[in-house]
Amino acid sequence: MVINGNQPPQANEETKEQSQGYAVTPNTTCTGETTKLPRTKHRHVWYVTGPAGCGKTTVASYMAGRFSMPYLEGDTFHPPANISKMAAGYPLTDSDRWDWLARVRDAAVSTLSSRPHNHLVTCSALKHSYRDMLRSVPASSGIKVHFVYLALSEEVLFRRVRERVGHYMKESMVRSQIEVLEEPGEGE
Repeated sequence: MVINGNQPPQANEETKEQSQGYAVTPNTTCTGETTKLPRTKHRHVWYVTGPAGCGKTTVASYMAGRFSMPYLEGDTFHPPANISKMAAGYPLTDSDRWDWLARVRDAAVSTLSSRPHNHLVTCSALKHSYRDMLRSVPASSGIKVHFVYLALSEEVLFRRVRERVGHYMKESMVRSQIEVLEEPGEGE
């Protein structure tokens, strides 16, 4: 599994012993078992990102169960005005997104103050500046921010969103997300 452009460290006998028998390398096989991530001196927020239809909720739900991590659905932090705008087929602007992004980030940081050392959050985080906003946590907090970017072809994104039932994000909105998308670079 590549995360933020890097391969995670391979588990060895020393790391298994330090983590009370749990390997630090995530097991990505779908066995249904729960794996616990080791506690470290840092706390981690893992943002599962990408445009509508890429599978953020599916991947985050799987990871939350697999690694016993709390999980927040970023869409639940949209103010009603944003949801109404998107449901009507109007794309959000940068100014529409700033308060939402701050609410998502603040909820993740707040949850880490009273819960386990790892936390998952879904959030489109389409632009570099949006990811910078999500990264902006005090250095003294000991929180490390990571992004898992999910990429699919436009054809698959359109099909998946078209097939959704009961979601405010419609197929017409996928184009607007693709137009503003700034895929993460090597340094991110």
